[in-house]
Amino acid sequence: MKKHVILLTITLLQLSFVACKDDSGICLLGITSLKLTNATYLEPLDIPQATVESFEYRAILEFPEPDTKPNPNGKPNACVLSFDKLHTPVSNFSITSNVKLFNTAPGEPIDLKNFNIYQCNLLLSGNYTERDDMMNTRYSIKNWIKLLNTGSEDKRHIKPFRKSYIEFADKNERIEVEGMTLKFTITLDDGTLFTAETRPVNLD
Repeated sequence: MKKHVILLTITLLQLSFVACKDDSGICLLGITSLKLTNATYLEPLDIPQATVESFEYRAILEFPEPDTKPNPNGKPNACVLSFDKLHTPVSNFSITSNVKLFNTAPGEPIDLKNFNIYQCNLLLSGNYTERDDMMNTRYSIKNWIKLLNTGSEDKRHIKPFRKSYIEFADKNERIEVEGMTLKFTITLDDGTLFTAETRPVNLD
């Protein structure tokens, strides 16, 4: 009897796993707008032209109110708010600044290799430290865009419609500027363009 119960349990678990697998990514999400916020690690900076250490500086990138389209490979009329990939891929992503940054003139696209992007996958406590921050998986901007466009088999590590944190890749290079803003521009395959800009911030 116990053997039959165990086999039945295993069968039910397998069926539920298959159902979850079928349902994950049955709709495609799309970008409708961008939002950028200055931050120290994960904490937004609400003070106008605040001063922050350059190695602690982050720009929080959010995609408010995504739209959805059914995935042609998914179940009909069963679209849920899960992420598979963008229904309209990103064709170009650029970052510019109003100040000279990484030997790049104001207003000119900065080499994206100077930035990392990540999401917080930790259970946060009140004492979030640099060591905690380094536990999050980093991506290059190039690889992150690839994940947006083609999807990922591991959905745990990329949730693009949640907050993403952009940092300077080289923590050993101290950057000192006043009134810096970062402007992000995203262009989609259909020519749609989105831009957002941070408020001025001082880096020390």
